[in-house]
Amino acid sequence: MSWRQDWADRLDDFCGLNPQAIGVGKPIVNAATYWRNHATEERKVTKGEYRVGIDFNPSSHSGVSHIKAQAAALIDLIEEIDDKGDGEIRRLKAHAQTIIEDGAMWAVKATTKKPQE
Repeated sequence: MSWRQDWADRLDDFCGLNPQAIGVGKPIVNAATYWRNHATEERKVTKGEYRVGIDFNPSSHSGVSHIKAQAAALIDLIEEIDDKGDGEIRRLKAHAQTIIEDGAMWAVKATTKKPQE
């Protein structure tokens, strides 16, 4: 299998065709509970989890937790792309990760915004 096909398959997995393949579809009833339970484990936070602030959800809104988990997984997936020492590939990876981080922030706002009266 080519690396392009592998990444296409992984992106399909991320988009929901097979969420278990990237770990997002682990048997989690509530994403907020999952992250609270795993926050106590001694493990290093991934770049994606750090970027989206995976542990910051004061309202414990399950939609916020799910958005952040999905965005973190995609950021981490992009981080795994081999840049082959090429600065342009590093720039593209960083840009993609920043756009995902930005999108996650807007999605959280959309999820938690109260309707205008």
